[in-house]
Amino acid sequence: MHQTRNLVPLGLIVVLGIVAVGLLIGTLTRRAVPPPSAFLARLMVSSSQPGTSLFGNGLYLGEIGPQAREFSLVPGKIQLRLVRKYCRATDTTFELKIGEQLTVGPLDPACGQP
Repeated sequence: MHQTRNLVPLGLIVVLGIVAVGLLIGTLTRRAVPPPSAFLARLMVSSSQPGTSLFGNGLYLGEIGPQAREFSLVPGKIQLRLVRKYCRATDTTFELKIGEQLTVGPLDPACGQP
């Protein structure tokens, strides 16, 4: 009976040691997953004409103006189109790389030109 009591704490220590080693190995083998933004490119765009609509590859991105506005985009070739009421739309093309941050502008639609 005396020997049985001594084996219980020893067995508990062994079990806790195995659990600790398992947790440590699990922590070390997990790989850090980069955030989705790490796979995108960032584009800062401004226009001297307030209320200019910005399209990227045919999709509406939003309004831009004198204050630069940031957009997160899928890397690759991007065609920007600037549209403003009473102006002629203009197109600009850029090649964006993963993680790149590009600042362009001011980009303006053709206003007052035939």
